[in-house]
Order: sequence, then C-alpha cells, then structure tokens
Amino acid sequence: MTFSTKLRYFADRRWPAGTGIGIVQSELEARRPADVEIVDLDVKGSIGSPFSPLRVTQAIRKHSKSKQLTYLSFGFIPPLLHAGRSIVLVHDLTHLHYYGTFKRVYYDVVLKRLYRNCEAIICPSDYTKCEFVKWSKINPDKIHTIYNGCSEAFRINDEKLDLGFKYIVYPGNYRNYKNLIKLIQSYAKSNVSQIGVHLVMTGSGNSDLNKTSKQYGVADYVHFIGKLPESDMPKLYSGAIALLFISLYEGFGLPIVEAMASGVPVITSNVTSMPEIAGDAALIVDPHSENEISAAIRRVSTDEKLRQDLIDRGIERATHFSWDKMAVKFWSLANRVSLS
Repeated sequence: MTFSTKLRYFADRRWPAGTGIGIVQSELEARRPADVEIVDLDVKGSIGSPFSPLRVTQAIRKHSKSKQLTYLSFGFIPPLLHAGRSIVLVHDLTHLHYYGTFKRVYYDVVLKRLYRNCEAIICPSDYTKCEFVKWSKINPDKIHTIYNGCSEAFRINDEKLDLGFKYIVYPGNYRNYKNLIKLIQSYAKSNVSQIGVHLVMTGSGNSDLNKTSKQYGVADYVHFIGKLPESDMPKLYSGAIALLFISLYEGFGLPIVEAMASGVPVITSNVTSMPEIAGDAALIVDPHSENEISAAIRRVSTDEKLRQDLIDRGIERATHFSWDKMAVKFWSLANRVSLS
C-alpha cells in the first residue's frame, strides 16, 4: 500500500485572471513544489461580499471533514471559523482609506478579529507589513514580507508598441487613489506636448478625465487605448519614454517593476510602498505637487543622460523581483506553517 506525501492546501481561488491578485495566484500556483497539491474550494458568491469569510467556512466544511487542513487565500479573505491553519495574503489596506465607511468598519470590526486567528499573514512590502501590524496589533512574527515578482515577458521583450508618436504611459485602473486628475494636470503643466510627447493611459477614460484633458488644453495629446491583451503590455511599456505612476497609495506597485524590467524610466510617488519598491532607480516625487511631477516629466523627456541612468538603474533594480524568488519564499513559509 502506498500513501500520498503531498501537502494539500485548500484555496479560495475566486480572483479573476488578469487582475493583480489573479496574477499573483496563477504565478504561485504554477511554481508550487512537486509535493504540493492545491484543492479549489469552489467558494460561492462574490469575493467582495461581506459574507465571504462565512462562504469560505462553508466551503471548507463541504470539501473536507478534517479539521486540520490548511486554508490558503491569495487575497485578503480569512475564514469565519476554521479549526485548522490559515495563510492569507494581504496586499494592502486601501479599504481602510479609500472605500468608504462601511468597508473601514467591516475591516475594523470583522476582519481584524479573523486575521488574528491566522497562522501567517503575507504582505508584499515592508510598508504594508508595518501598516498591517500597527492596525491589527497582531504579533509581528506572524506577519511576513515577501515581494511580488515580475514576468520574464517584460525582461525579454524586444518589441515596441508603435502608436505613431512619443508617449509617457500610465497602465492601471481608475480608482481615486491612483491620482489621475493630478497626473493629467501635471502632464499638461510640463508642456512636453509641445515637443511631441503624448500621454497614453489604459482603459476607456471617463468624464472626469476627459473634462480635465480639455480644460487643460491637452485633449489631443491624451489617449485612452482600452484594455490591452496581456501579451501586448510589454510592448506598451517598451514603446514609452517613461512610466508615470503617481498613486497616493500602493501596497506594492507592480507597474514600477514591470517598467524597470522593460528598460523604461520611472516617475513615482514618495509615499507608502513606492519608494521602497523603486529604490534609487526612479524619479521620486510628491504626488500632491504639480510642480514636482511636471518637472520630473520634463526632465525625463529631455535629458538623455538622466534617462539612460534611470534605465540602467531600473534594469538592475528589477532583478530583485521575480516570481521564482517569490514562489520559493512563499512555499517554504507555507510548508513550515502547514507542518507545524
């Protein structure tokens, strides 16, 4: 008779492919050790529902009668009740700051208590770990920093997206903390449109962004290019003069690393995790200051020596972030927790 020696993790896998957390989930699953098995709990309902912890508990009880199983969440959601071990990735605490009173109260009253029952919480930056410890009052020994990775597709790509003009790029969503109104205002103030440098943003735009572009006289130079296939993202980066990523809050800031790996200079914010991730390989600005942001845009658009220095520094900095490195640290920690 033979017995399986596989370590089994029962996972909440509801994050959609292509989302930030969906990417983390797929990259870690693809690099799981040979002795690791992941069982999809097939949790019902929306992942953003306040009943998600209850749905996770119901799924755990449905899938296994063993009370000692190890539960794994790639994004935020602990179980309501679980007698086994729980490992949860907490990517940021934006819900405490930008998603309204209900979300903040829900985190303070419900999730904070449930996180205390977890064996391990994994954060993508030291900034996020420190903020999480301060908020949760959980023993810091249970909170671990493991940096996100970056796809090799950005490092090996030698194709550029030809849009017919020079451009600075913002790739991301339109949540209010992404600071996109200030981004367009600062681009306009930089006057680089006069030397033929456009601003390209993913997504379809919205009324506020369109209004700001018109108000500041740059509507003809601001382009919303929709949702690109994942395979085209390295080309979008490589074709750019620079990445403009001046968010007010990030738990990690994956576009910073993707741009650096693509050999593209980075302008990013001096708040939350972004200086930690960028290191000395980016132009760091106050995201509230149009003067600082616009000056950085002008410098990176006109100073070739600066551009090359940022490119060289960025390529080296990006080597610190890989999915292989993340996976080794993640599965090593998960297995220690599971076997403890």
